[in-house]
Amino acid sequence: MIYTVTVTTSDERNAGTDANVKLTMYGALGDSGKRPLEQRWRDLFERGQTDTFEISCLDMGELDRIKLEHDNKLLKPDWKPLKVVISTGNKYVPKIHMKMYTKTISFSVKH
Repeated sequence: MIYTVTVTTSDERNAGTDANVKLTMYGALGDSGKRPLEQRWRDLFERGQTDTFEISCLDMGELDRIKLEHDNKLLKPDWKPLKVVISTGNKYVPKIHMKMYTKTISFSVKH
């Protein structure tokens, strides 16, 4: 199954990150494992930017939570993600209003 993941970074000063970001999706049938959110030749997770990724993995059933994490490396690892949308036809839109000073943010799906 292909999951389309769209991550929007807040449009605030110092909201972007240079750290390497990974995503884990959890569903009724299992989890995706840690998946790097990366693209060749593109500066990801910058202020006000929306980045889209495709993740191929087994069907996890109805998603119940996700975890975003980064490696806390490079010059500016802090990050303020604004929104994550994961779709396979159904949309999941949690809103995040916190700065990632720690390496991990987890949140549950609201149906």
